[in-house]
Amino acid sequence: MTSFCHKFMAAYEAAAQEQAEKPLPHLQSGFWLQSYGFSKACLNRYCQIMASKHPGLSCVACSPGFVETEMVKSYRGDSKLKTVE
Repeated sequence: MTSFCHKFMAAYEAAAQEQAEKPLPHLQSGFWLQSYGFSKACLNRYCQIMASKHPGLSCVACSPGFVETEMVKSYRGDSKLKTVE
């Protein structure tokens, strides 16, 4: 699994570099959000697998919610940033 993750990250970083100046694909349709959500689901499952294989290891996947980062700077949609209040 570690080898797969390293290969995936190398491919991801190459694709990110190639697309750095282009808008997010399918921005209007929201398709990129579905892909992002799927990747988060995969990470959650990976943490579950690691926790079951290594009971002494704490495996946690945190989701901070929508965070303004470089990845989403061009996305505004109808989303509103919320606070905990």
